[in-house]
Amino acid sequence: MKGWSLTVLMLCSFLVVGCRQPLSLVKGGQLVLAEHGCSARYTVVLPSDPSPSQVTAAHELVRYVSEMTGVSLPIATNATPTCGIFLGNGADDLGADGFRLRATPPHFRIEGGRVHGTLFGVYDFLERYCGCEWFSPTTSVIPTKDRIVVSATLDDLQKPAFLLRDMNWTAQLHDWPFTAKLKLNGFRVEYPEEMGGRDHRKDTTTGGAIFDSLTPPKKFFKEHPDWFSLIDGKRKAERSQRCLTNTEFLDFLVNQMRERIKKNYPACKYYSIYQNDLKNACQCENCKKIDEAEGTPMATVLLMANYVAERIAPDYPDVKILTFSYMYTLKPPKTIKPHKNVMIKYCTDQVDFSKPLVESRWRGNKEFVENFKVWRTLTDQIYIWDYSANFKYLFMPFECLHSFPSNFRLYRDVGVVGVFTEGDHYGTHCVDEPLKTWVIAHLLWNPDQPIEPLINRFMQGFYGPASEVAHGYYDGLVALELKRDETDEPLVMWGTRLSDKYLPNAFLDEWAAKFTAALELVKDDPVRYENVYWARHNIELARIVRAGTSAKYSIATDATAISEESKRLQSAAKRILADFKRVKGLNGFRSEKESYTFVRKRVETVAQFDLAKATNATGVAVVPAVDLKAVTAHKAELVKDPQAVDGQAIRIDAASPDGMHHCIALHEDAFVKDKGGRIGIRVHARVDRTGVDEGSVFSVGTCDLVRYSKRDIRNFQIDASKVVGDGYAWYDIDGTWLPAGNETLWIGNGKRRGDVNPCIKAVFVDQIEIFRK
Repeated sequence: MKGWSLTVLMLCSFLVVGCRQPLSLVKGGQLVLAEHGCSARYTVVLPSDPSPSQVTAAHELVRYVSEMTGVSLPIATNATPTCGIFLGNGADDLGADGFRLRATPPHFRIEGGRVHGTLFGVYDFLERYCGCEWFSPTTSVIPTKDRIVVSATLDDLQKPAFLLRDMNWTAQLHDWPFTAKLKLNGFRVEYPEEMGGRDHRKDTTTGGAIFDSLTPPKKFFKEHPDWFSLIDGKRKAERSQRCLTNTEFLDFLVNQMRERIKKNYPACKYYSIYQNDLKNACQCENCKKIDEAEGTPMATVLLMANYVAERIAPDYPDVKILTFSYMYTLKPPKTIKPHKNVMIKYCTDQVDFSKPLVESRWRGNKEFVENFKVWRTLTDQIYIWDYSANFKYLFMPFECLHSFPSNFRLYRDVGVVGVFTEGDHYGTHCVDEPLKTWVIAHLLWNPDQPIEPLINRFMQGFYGPASEVAHGYYDGLVALELKRDETDEPLVMWGTRLSDKYLPNAFLDEWAAKFTAALELVKDDPVRYENVYWARHNIELARIVRAGTSAKYSIATDATAISEESKRLQSAAKRILADFKRVKGLNGFRSEKESYTFVRKRVETVAQFDLAKATNATGVAVVPAVDLKAVTAHKAELVKDPQAVDGQAIRIDAASPDGMHHCIALHEDAFVKDKGGRIGIRVHARVDRTGVDEGSVFSVGTCDLVRYSKRDIRNFQIDASKVVGDGYAWYDIDGTWLPAGNETLWIGNGKRRGDVNPCIKAVFVDQIEIFRK
């Protein structure tokens, strides 16, 4: 009996040990790193002197293996266990970020450097070999697994396509653990020490080091006007570049740079000096001579950067001076080469993103590629400043991802140092932020991977049961972009994108309704419910801003029932206003002016619009001066005028710009218009004359906001000889407006001679009448 009991006990012990101590190799030649229900056999082993990020890597590996299998792997330092997962000790050629996943049975190794490589290797292993996904700071998928296995012959060497991989979407900028999981590492990545710290620190103590930050006009123009651009024969303080052949100014930059370096070196080795975000290059004799000889205003900008770099290099040979090739300086000079310590930030601000760079017929893409080829013959220090949002109207969809793999491969193949993709970093829940952040980060690491599997993974993980709807919307946006004639209306980062031609209102309405229905699919999943909710929010926001039904004045000729579309838009607008109040920084946009005046005011108009008013239209709308927009920059302002009907009028000065400069603007969303409608216009105005009867006193026209061109009424001039008396009179505009949905009506000065209109002292506009014809 005792012998039998001992046999049974030994057998049971063997069975338990067999379960709790799995073999390191199983069928199929795989290492079993962890198995649910069994004790840990593998030990995570750190180097003898691990860096803070390598310690973090070990704990992150243990954390996620436990979450997946329930197995808690022990951590040891400089140990030699029977079965070990060894971290660190990467070869020098892996650099700061590279890593190698390697099986050396019975061991498994995640080899990487002390900076980020080991940590990136752990996250990459968890993602690609274990199925962990981190789609946003709030949305992840950590699978439950019976076993974590790797091939016994695994040898996976990973190096990033670019040294610098960066972007600045809001969520990524404020969650460094999430950023590390995306394996980003660039100027804007501020990893704490436990995640490797900052190894590409760029000095920002002088506001980005644009000319106005380095030499503010209010402080420097009075004493040094010759430092500022000569434009049309005058030195300009405001909206001016700098005189880049002025050696006194250049020496000031050198001295200022030395002070910056003393404060930040050696932690910081990247320093910027670059142009203001506008044109107006210096036209002095010296600057003009150099720029004309080299065929580009970039010539004097580059000479400036070289001047500083040459004088800094003897004391700081590893410091890089960064300067922009941007806007008016995209074209490289003919003969001037960047100093070896000068890095060129080459920008895609003129690029169409609806097609890859090498496929698009848009002139901006062709010029970019040609300039890029020349830059590569001049320097190997090129950093691409890319874009992934519409910076004119950040609330609009901007589907550019499908062009990025080809573009990134082009950059990688010619050896650019890094790529920064500028995103919407002004607020929370920005348009397409989660998708773009995740996909772009993966492509920056490896642009050879196909994009469609990445899109599929994201949609399924981020939206869950609503992924089919989300993917359908994405595919619809891409289809619209591929349909676009980019030579006619390119997808550029500064474009309006308000046209119904390529992004129809009906398309936005359709997908807003589908996302509303999709909320029911995720009602029991709080995370995915939020994701679907904010996706719908952004679709509805774009539609509401474009909504013609938000008009304050109606000129529909027939009384009609309140449409279901109007009811839906108004309901959505009320919900969005409530969201603006409860969510701090929602859709922050770029400035208070844009976020409130242009966007929130339109949402408020729709939310507060009296729908019943549209059913009682008279066919005529009279808009008083107080509801017109006076463009003060063009010398037009709302003033008191006892002769005006409402006691107020908009005054246009004799020196106001003529042509298409909008002294008064009546935006297209100020009234309801029927499709195909013909609209007539009358202006109630008073002209304060000078006695000159040859010329025009004011002009009226329409402007297409997408193409910025005149249409229909064109530029209709009110002749001075037809002025009626000295008081107010109605002036009929001899034209018919056929609104296309993206236009504004405007009133401006008449034709000027020199700096003024000789026919007027001023024009006062009291009312505008628009009516059905």
